Amino acid sequence: VETWCDSENGWERNSNSGIKRLEGEQLAVRKRRAHFLGEADYKNRYKTLTTMERTTFADRPAYSVEAVSTEDAPSTLFFDADKGFLIGIRTTESTGERTVTFYDYKQYGSTMQAGKTVQVEPSMRITTEILSLNSGGEAPPNVEPPA
Repeated sequence: VETWCDSENGWERNSNSGIKRLEGEQLAVRKRRAHFLGEADYKNRYKTLTTMERTTFADRPAYSVEAVSTEDAPSTLFFDADKGFLIGIRTTESTGERTVTFYDYKQYGSTMQAGKTVQVEPSMRITTEILSLNSGGEAPPNVEPPA
């Protein structure tokens, strides 16, 4: 799957279903997921954050935080009660519930980064593991969106 998005338009090319224009919620979701600073940019990403309760998430003591994005999309963020790291995000989209869990935070240079991420959606489960992280790489080549 390849996704292109400028500040106003988006397209997705899927090897199974072809090219389609992204609009409405689909475009808003892709833009939110592609934001470079992502969950670290709380002030710009969310208009409200409310701590709800102390709970358990992914077998860890955690605080659940109700978050409402600038596009009015609600989600629940889970922060490790001991270390403060973001360990999970649960959202409900038109396709169903999506949960992203962050595991094994490690030091990479001057930042801490989850070494493993598991994303679960109704139709898929994606596990990503970081084997190494190099922040001094070359810029990716320019890719033009479809006509």
